[in-house]
Amino acid sequence: MMEGARMPRGLEKRYGTWIRTDRDVLFPITVIYDLEGRPMKILGNFEECTLNGVLIHSRLFGEVGEFSENPIPISKSFWAVGALERGAVFKAILGVKII
Repeated sequence: MMEGARMPRGLEKRYGTWIRTDRDVLFPITVIYDLEGRPMKILGNFEECTLNGVLIHSRLFGEVGEFSENPIPISKSFWAVGALERGAVFKAILGVKII
């Protein structure tokens, strides 16, 4: 979700299972399938994941700052380093649908 975006109804309850503090960063595990529907690749780290479904508390985002102007994976890597220095805990979530 984008900074300041509203969470759809019920999403807070689903994500709330994994949220302990404002330092938790939740992101979706994404599976890429081939044409026959078999899993080809699992994107299970923060740098690879899609930005759709990333949950970052506004307080942590404000402390770490915005993503850089680099390509998204590099920008997320730099941002993650800053977040880890401030006590962030990254949690990969499988199966929570945003849309």
